[in-house]
Amino acid sequence: MKPIQSMFADPWTLALGRVGFFLAFGAVAWHQGADRPPWSPEPNWRLIIGGAFCWGAALWFLLAFLFTRIRVNRTAGTVSLRRFDLLEDGDWDGPLDAVEYVVLQPQPRKLFKAPRLELQLRGGQRIPAGTFATTLGLEDHAQDLATMLNCGVLMNQSPED
Repeated sequence: MKPIQSMFADPWTLALGRVGFFLAFGAVAWHQGADRPPWSPEPNWRLIIGGAFCWGAALWFLLAFLFTRIRVNRTAGTVSLRRFDLLEDGDWDGPLDAVEYVVLQPQPRKLFKAPRLELQLRGGQRIPAGTFATTLGLEDHAQDLATMLNCGVLMNQSPED
């Protein structure tokens, strides 16, 4: 194994798919709002603002993907997690043997409580690692991350378990 390994905390296929969706949806909304038919001399500002909002969301998701990384230094025995998050501090540094499991939470039905990959430390503390609100393709990525960290994987584990 390499002495220093680095990996995105989210799978790149889902990240680029989400960015592409918001870019395309924003372009369609912008075009529909700015294209003025003969019976409507004014542009539809709600659609134009909605399109600009979608482009901003795409940029946000791209930045969140690019700046959320996990780095393992095997020679020093450390793990470094850097998350791009405005709501909570996502940076964590610690020993490699402190990580016990990579946990994939089940998807709750709330909009702002997205399921994500977490690192469970010895003692039960959990640290958020990923940013995705889906379980599509996240199982394979969790397994790859666990292989890199030399730990186990817990699938569909809520914080109460």
